[in-house]
Order: sequence, then structure tokens, then C-alpha cells
Amino acid sequence: MASTIPENVYLYCKTYEPKIVPARKMLQHYQNVVPFVRSCFPKLHIYPFEISVDIDPEDVPMPAAAWPAFLAAQRDGYMGVVDEYTIEWEHDLEEEERPRHRAPSIRTILVKTSPEESFSVTVGADETAQSLKTKILFKEGIPIARQVLLLDDGKLEDANFLSSYGIRHMDTISLIIRPRPSTPISDLPAHPLTSRVFVENLAGEILTFRVSGSDTVEDLKHRIEDITDVPAARQRLFCAWGELEDGRTLAEEGVRRRSTVHLVLPPVRDAWKSPLPSTADPDGPIVFAHLDLPSHPRTASVFVKTQTGTTLAFSVSSSTP
Repeated sequence: MASTIPENVYLYCKTYEPKIVPARKMLQHYQNVVPFVRSCFPKLHIYPFEISVDIDPEDVPMPAAAWPAFLAAQRDGYMGVVDEYTIEWEHDLEEEERPRHRAPSIRTILVKTSPEESFSVTVGADETAQSLKTKILFKEGIPIARQVLLLDDGKLEDANFLSSYGIRHMDTISLIIRPRPSTPISDLPAHPLTSRVFVENLAGEILTFRVSGSDTVEDLKHRIEDITDVPAARQRLFCAWGELEDGRTLAEEGVRRRSTVHLVLPPVRDAWKSPLPSTADPDGPIVFAHLDLPSHPRTASVFVKTQTGTTLAFSVSSSTP
């Protein structure tokens, strides 16, 4: 039985916004698909490219030789309906033409949010304003779309290198936080596990998940927990326009196909015991004890601070009574 061909499909290509095109334009002979794709993405007029189709769980390259079999499988229902295509293209020449501003070393800059408040961010050579915004997101939880970075009253453009503005160690950049924008309309389908979203952490590691519009934010957090062992309760998830709220579906939060969701983890504080319980003598000493003491003797230190402010140090092990 022939498969139900969608009216429109998605094309994804580096440096371009996703395009929605008629499915019939992609389900024709390869020699006709090639000029159509070039018409959608102008830079492909001078660069070679390869088409991949979205077959669970990943993109599968579909060269010209395999295209007739792919068309037959789509039209006759031998394979699941493909509604996402990825265009991979060579852009080495573009990279070579790109101006490079290399900073000598890693440095720290100050980000000022008000006359009284600022925080520091460590940046490296060849950092851009966009990568700085990403670090601010992970550090302070401020969505990228709401950040405006200013230096001497001039706006920092996302694609520009920080070094191109002459930014040096311990320089100060002003951060203006825009009001939260309206939530975009989600294009995730309602049927389960049919489109991908990407989850990126501070280290730049990216996880891919198949989701649907009816999945909740908690559903996604629990799936992240299954892979990373990071408890769902510790996770904060951000899209460009803001934080994803528990109790809502991905569609309600405006998550779109192939969106990148940033995973932010609050600092771990449970590695230290809290101060003495409320039943302790309020006039006694206050003790902080680390939980990961080694078992071999006298190899770690704990500190006892008395009511007079004197701090006593003791070498102990986990077997110390």
C-alpha cells in the first residue's frame, strides 16, 4: 500500500534557516532535485553538497545512485514517510575567507548588569559574541535571545570575534536584558517520537532526542536523566527565548523541530553537610564536614569554627569516630 506523502517537507542546511518546501519537489528524479536545492540555498551554486534523509534514528546519506530506490520506497510505502532532509555542503572556502582575530590566551572579562552588579566570564582565543552569550546562559540562566552586549555604547554583533573589539583581560562589557519575547509557535507533530531536538550542555556535548509536541518538559528531563544520570530535579532547560517550564508540553513552550535546548545545572551543594541540626546546642561550635572522606587514616582535614571565631583544623578519615 502506498505511503501517505506529506504535503510539505523540511530542508535543513548549515548557515540557513530551515525551509518548508512542497514534498513533490524532493520526490522527483535526482537531476531535478539538485537544481531545486540550489535554488533554495544560493551558496550551493558554487559548492558541492550531499542530501541525507531522516530515517530513524539518524540522517542517512542518499546519493544519486540510491535515489531511485529511495523514491520507490517512499511512493510504495516500503519505508516510513520522510519529511526532513539535511543538506550537507563543503564550506571550507567560506571559512578561509573569514577574518581571523586570534587572542593570545584565555582571559577573564567582567559582565555588568547594573551599576552595582557584575559577574566574571572566562573566554578563550577566537571567542565570538555568540559564544559569550552561550556562556552567560550557562552561568546566569539568561536566555540568549534576551541578551544585548554593549561595549562603549556599541552593540557586539553575534558573529564577530571579541578580539575584533579590542577586548582584553578584565575589560568590562555591559549586558542589557530584553523583556521575554513571545513564545514561538511550535511545529512539532502530535504523533510520538517523530522529530528531533538537540540538548547541549556547557561542555558543548550534544544529545539528540526524538520527541513529539505532546511530550512534557518533565518527560524530556527524565530522558536526559536516563542517559546522563543527572537528576531531573537539578536540570534547567532553556531555549533561545526563555526557560522551559515544568508542567507544560514542548509544543506549549514553543519548541520547534531541531531546536537546540541548553541544559543548565545549578552548582552541587549537597556535597557538604549543612550546619548542625536545629537540635544542636546553639552556643556550641559550628561544624562543616565533607562527605567524601577517604578510608585511610589522617589524610583529609575538617575545620571546627568556635563561637569566638577561632578555627581548628583536624586530620581525619571516614572511620574517625
